[in-house]
Amino acid sequence: MPSSQLPKAMRFATQAHAEQKRTSGEPFITHLAAVVELLKGIGADEETLTAAWLHDTLEDTEVTAKQLRKEFGPVVTALVEGVTKVQQLEKTFDKRVRNMESVRKMFRSMGRDIRVLFIKLADRLHNMRTIEFVPVEKQARIARETMDIYCPLARLLGIRGWYEELTDHCFRVLDPVEYSSMRRKFDQTWKQGHRPLQKWTARLEASLKTRKVKIASVELQRRHFRDVRAISVEHEDVLQRVESFHTVSVALRSGADCYEALGDVHHFAAPTGDGIYDFISSPKVNGYQALHTVVLASSGNPITVTLQTEDMRRQAQLGMALLYRQKQKHWHTSVPDWLEALLTLDESEQDLRAFFQRVQSEIFGDRNRIQVLLGRKKKSVDLPTYASVLDAAYYAGMETGNVATTALINGKHASLKQLVYDGDIVEVGSNGKSPRDAEDLYCIHTALAHKHLVAHLGSLPKRERVRRGESLLQNALNFTMDPFFSIGWQKQVGKHISRRTDILAKIGSGMIDAFLHVEANGRPEDFFLLDPACFHLPAGMQTPLAMRYVLRATVDELRKGEIVGLQVGPDVVDVVSTSELKHPEKKLFSREIVPLQIRQDRVDLPFLFAIQWNFPEDANPLKDIAALESFLDTPVHLLQFVQGSVTLGFRTDCLRTLQFGYKYLRSLPHVTELFRLTPG
Repeated sequence: MPSSQLPKAMRFATQAHAEQKRTSGEPFITHLAAVVELLKGIGADEETLTAAWLHDTLEDTEVTAKQLRKEFGPVVTALVEGVTKVQQLEKTFDKRVRNMESVRKMFRSMGRDIRVLFIKLADRLHNMRTIEFVPVEKQARIARETMDIYCPLARLLGIRGWYEELTDHCFRVLDPVEYSSMRRKFDQTWKQGHRPLQKWTARLEASLKTRKVKIASVELQRRHFRDVRAISVEHEDVLQRVESFHTVSVALRSGADCYEALGDVHHFAAPTGDGIYDFISSPKVNGYQALHTVVLASSGNPITVTLQTEDMRRQAQLGMALLYRQKQKHWHTSVPDWLEALLTLDESEQDLRAFFQRVQSEIFGDRNRIQVLLGRKKKSVDLPTYASVLDAAYYAGMETGNVATTALINGKHASLKQLVYDGDIVEVGSNGKSPRDAEDLYCIHTALAHKHLVAHLGSLPKRERVRRGESLLQNALNFTMDPFFSIGWQKQVGKHISRRTDILAKIGSGMIDAFLHVEANGRPEDFFLLDPACFHLPAGMQTPLAMRYVLRATVDELRKGEIVGLQVGPDVVDVVSTSELKHPEKKLFSREIVPLQIRQDRVDLPFLFAIQWNFPEDANPLKDIAALESFLDTPVHLLQFVQGSVTLGFRTDCLRTLQFGYKYLRSLPHVTELFRLTPG
């Protein structure tokens, strides 16, 4: 890149934004200069700095991408486009949705060049530094968006300074009273206790030197307020201690020195028993490495001591930005695991709000560090907190997940469906063949594993995918259809469900869920029996549980009360539209008419179905029943509970409920068999 590119970009931006001012009244160019300075602080390259000068031109000026490409080339233009907000969205979208779509676009650009994110984070950090000039009604929205999206991204990139500053700015805006209180408590504890703490830190350094530990430095570092606040939720007294607001950072010459110095730290100060966290042998997802231990300071209060090499400390401060300084070729286009998972979510989730919900839980939520043993090899993987053994196998490698058949968790036999937790050691076994099918998707909880499994199933011969798809579709039909319905009726309904080979192949490869295909081609009344409790029955009729009510009208007609019963058998009533009685050629009058009075409090969820699952003796399904009710968001009734088997009843008005229930129950390790029953 020519050396004149950066000054040229500054002049270009100055001219393009010449008439614009920030809400503070300052010239707009001051914002661009601040963003550039932030990026210089992490060692950004000239392409990034050039794009930083220009990053608002496409959004806020008349400058076009064609002009930028002509003046600064395709790479800089692509970076600018990556941070430019979406402007051509539907006007019906509210401001929050437009911002979400803008961030989604940024995610896609990150997949091509992760430097987009560095520019966007620097832009957001300066905006948060000056947020007091923004109208008050906008401040909370901007801070919430920053907390939900940009703070986690800064953490994943490992830029500690930016992450902590962004977090504290958000805290100040979103909870100003608590922030002010925290600030006062910090100032108060520092005033009262900083001298003893500084002296204790100096004595620790002297003790380590006396014991010939090869230390580079010992520093007292302030924790960001959000971190302290999180601890104080359970232990309010920590806010009275100066140690709670600080950590002691010990930098050493080598990794081996860190482990050796750990014993020397414990010789100087007694450990509290809260455990030692080894992030050197198992780095965090953002590359952070250190040993953490909690010891008692001279005041008797606990304080965290971190031990790391100088390189680890630089990594902790700069994260992926350290690659700028190492000048590695093409580093900015390589995709870390978390970003690959995020891009996979973007590909698989079309609904914008659902996409962001999954990003929040899967990418930005809490994560577990799992050790996966593959023969004599060991691999550390970071997974969302709700991941299964099969997820872990796929994170360890696509082929590992494809052929996994057995598992041990911490030396004990486990199902591939079983959830894994932080610190677990998972050993995956295989017989060398792939046992995977599309139903394994029900026990996979991460987008990356989902992507790998679908890719594997999609590589099977089409004939095999069609065969599997037909089997899965028939299984879904059998489970959805109430067993009370006759075989003739089942066949009639089945004819309406498309069995084109291309559809079956997609079901067999996991691209289409068999239950959702049934839902798209059928109606609940084709599959479910009506709940007898929907009706006030005339005097003399049998009790509700002794009768079967089959809806032959529409749900809307049922809810409006435009229905009548026709008793077609000793214990069967067809519920038809009253309009049917106007057609004598149908000879409905030859059957006994049963007047039905609707109970409006029951027809919101008019259908009743029941399922039974079997489980081994050592399992306890009661907690899963409560979880299932929450998951389905519909009442769940325990119909029968015997040794090794539980039967539940549900009320619903849609087929999707059954798909949710089936998917959830199939994901449970202890569910051995699952059946559809006729209620009552």
